[in-house]
Amino acid sequence: MREQIMLTGGANPQLQNEVTEMKKWCEGMKQCILCFQAQLADPQLVSMCVRYYRLVARWLVATANPTPEGLPLPEKVPRLFAALPEFVMNDIAEFLKFVTHLAPQTFEQISPDEIHDFVTMMVTFIGAPK
Repeated sequence: MREQIMLTGGANPQLQNEVTEMKKWCEGMKQCILCFQAQLADPQLVSMCVRYYRLVARWLVATANPTPEGLPLPEKVPRLFAALPEFVMNDIAEFLKFVTHLAPQTFEQISPDEIHDFVTMMVTFIGAPK
């Protein structure tokens, strides 16, 4: 391409049109991404998602079947928990990462009970490598 530009003394008009179209397309994609981020940062939506992921976090801890006295988890991994796909835990982590980056004010609005459930889940599974 550089050789062609040097030989002809300028850019090929077709190539220039393609570059212009690509720049327009990239600008449109940037606008879409910003619109999605603005919509996802809606406080009401984030609040509903926090409640949902809190429920998922509590369910994961309950599925791991801690003893009635509490932690640590039993040595034998329950079959139901072992059958869960990894993305369940990853989904919660991605949501918390999203909230810290795009809507950090949400953490100020989360009640201590909700934070406690997320922290309990993290500590439970970090402390149980099996």
